[in-house]
Amino acid sequence: MLTIAKMLTLPVFERARVVAGHAGLQNQVRRVHIVSMPDGEEYDWTQGGELILSVGFGLRHDPERQASIIPKMVEYGISGFVLSVDHYLACAPDVMIAAADRHNFPIIELPGDVVFVEVTEQVLTTILNEQYALQSQVRRIHQSLMDVVLGGGSLQRLLDVLGTYLERSITIESVSFEVLAHTQNGPVDEGRERSIEEKRSTPDVIESLMASGTFKQMLAEQQPVYIKPRPEVGLTMQRIVAPIIVAKSVIGYMWIIADDRELTMLDEMAIGQAATVAALLMYKERAVQETQLKMRGDFFNILLDAESVSSAWLESQAAMLDFPLNWNYQIMLLSVWQSTTDDLTALMNAVDGALKGMARALVFTRDQKIVVVLQTRQEPDGRTIAEALLKRLNQPSDQILIGVGNPVYKVGDVASSYEQAIDAVEIAGTLGITEGVTVFEDLGLLHWLQQIPVDALSLNRYYRAIVNLDGHDREQNKQLLLTLEMYLETGGVIKDASERLFVHRNTLIYRLERVEELTGIDLRNKEHQLNLSVALKTFRLRGR
Repeated sequence: MLTIAKMLTLPVFERARVVAGHAGLQNQVRRVHIVSMPDGEEYDWTQGGELILSVGFGLRHDPERQASIIPKMVEYGISGFVLSVDHYLACAPDVMIAAADRHNFPIIELPGDVVFVEVTEQVLTTILNEQYALQSQVRRIHQSLMDVVLGGGSLQRLLDVLGTYLERSITIESVSFEVLAHTQNGPVDEGRERSIEEKRSTPDVIESLMASGTFKQMLAEQQPVYIKPRPEVGLTMQRIVAPIIVAKSVIGYMWIIADDRELTMLDEMAIGQAATVAALLMYKERAVQETQLKMRGDFFNILLDAESVSSAWLESQAAMLDFPLNWNYQIMLLSVWQSTTDDLTALMNAVDGALKGMARALVFTRDQKIVVVLQTRQEPDGRTIAEALLKRLNQPSDQILIGVGNPVYKVGDVASSYEQAIDAVEIAGTLGITEGVTVFEDLGLLHWLQQIPVDALSLNRYYRAIVNLDGHDREQNKQLLLTLEMYLETGGVIKDASERLFVHRNTLIYRLERVEELTGIDLRNKEHQLNLSVALKTFRLRGR
């Protein structure tokens, strides 16, 4: 780009003199405009980056206008002011120089015998030459990137080519912020180092960018955005982040990181081109992946009914997926209540990547959930793996619940572990648990309660008491059922229950007496407490 400093090296400015605003010499010059009476212009025609040429007519006898003209030009984004002296002004007035220095706005004095036509010709020629050179660079980069696609290259090859051209460090991440490819050229900051080490953008970085509205802006505009340094989360260098878009859906992000050089227009244009090429590569990979997912899903359907298919057919299908038929198995089921992405396939990829190095697994999507079939020669430990997986997937605002079925020791029993994982997720969700790990074997009584027939519930005195309390609370806008629940959960300890409810102990005692009046049940009786606790859990599971 053409800056004021670079412009001053042109022959026409050989005798020019910068008299103010030296700190603004890096301002970019995009256009040139000759103004005969700068005091009368409103400059609402500007687009920013204009260099104003004037002989100073209209400023010569009016100090007030001289003082006001500089702030006005700064407001409209004008790059600098060239004053041809010895026509109406012998030099730039002191009041203009003072204002220009305050605003870092360059004022250049040019001898009166230098013709403005020569100035505009040399400046515009330089601008056009630079634009042509920029477009030529962009075309070369675009062709090189397209050669990657046509040559069957990968995302990593794409970044290798782009990084060579721009001499920048670049990262491609999935929509769930998993690092898919990266290249390093020059120094990087702590935020970049941590993302490469952890193979994903770290939660504090994502949370910071979400809180600032950066991602909201990018997703709304579907355009690259600049990110200023954020030292508090390790981003000490500026960067551009561009969405990778397919069919108006964001499927990933491309980051280009600055070093001690400012990001340029070429950087911005190149990352836009590269994001488009990355979208082609990722779309191609997704098409292959969808085929693989269908194969996994079809194979799982066979596993669910393994006893009814021929062993030869089962073995042939297992061989295609490298699935061992004589190991031990355990099902994990991921239910996504809230996530930074609505793309379940992208999240499944993150799960698949996070499990690598932790466990051998078959991962796919089914009924808007992610199914993981763990395979191991040893005793399966789904609980530990699920907890580690959640830790690896952790991102701000994510709410992921993992249900874990019991281990099974032959392939024909995979269906039972799957049903148990479903029960674990459904029971936890019914009780208001939307994140964490729920293991089927920990459900205990809760699983039994879910199986009780409705007719049997209506015959139970304690269950009827709970239903009646719920109806009373709804009619009278009371909290007797919640009070009873806290009392039972704290083992009948008045002090603990009152603290959890944030009420005075006398208020709690009054409410409990009211519960006894309405139900006819002695709350101090341990057997009654046990029955009410079970009835309450059943009510929470089954609803009214």
